Amino acid sequence: MINKVFATTLIALSLSACQTSQHLQSSASQGVASNFSCGQINNAFSAYQGDKQSFDALLELAKMTHLDTSRITTATADDYYDQAKQSASLALILQGCQPLI
Repeated sequence: MINKVFATTLIALSLSACQTSQHLQSSASQGVASNFSCGQINNAFSAYQGDKQSFDALLELAKMTHLDTSRITTATADDYYDQAKQSASLALILQGCQPLI
């Protein structure tokens, strides 16, 4: 049982790291983060964090961080908090700024 849990955890962490790496490479190659200051990225994330159901705030953040919005609707905007936070953190790292905590 412990081996199954350990294996599942290891696979999940590996997939997450791979996705993070791919997202970082994609953002860097497209220069998305370099178009915006750390303050702008932080402000966009704060606006979305303040109203997680705001489709417009999430789209604004997505423009700055290269977050995939193809499956986001006004009904699901609040479901993307973790992805939005990760995207904002990666964009901030690319700018040489402190990532979100």
